[in-house]
Amino acid sequence: MPTDTLAAFFVAVILAVLGLSHLFHPRAWADLFKDLLTRPYAGLIIGTFTLQTGLLVLLAHWTWKSTPGMVVTLIGAAWTCKGTLYLLHPSLVQRIATPHLGHPGRFRIAGAALLALSTVALLDVL
Repeated sequence: MPTDTLAAFFVAVILAVLGLSHLFHPRAWADLFKDLLTRPYAGLIIGTFTLQTGLLVLLAHWTWKSTPGMVVTLIGAAWTCKGTLYLLHPSLVQRIATPHLGHPGRFRIAGAALLALSTVALLDVL
């Protein structure tokens, strides 16, 4: 399997599983972040995993053509930027996430968006 196809499948699966989890367990996600954000190093934890995943996607999937595959590259770029920002400014995650934690329904909206992006990423695989 070519690496760009593998990367697209990787992103599609991550987005689908996270999207379903957000849809089915919004309160658990809110509680997870409430707990995590009490720690001053929360941005470092989130940033480390997000940066690594984003870089992996970018290294394997560098497509800037106007196709569904470009969404995979954009997601990799977004994860890389987010991870870098959180690692360089760990307190940023508190400012971004805290306003949403009292509204678990927003995690369902995020889950639906993740599933939609997963579908687009799968179009690059097919």
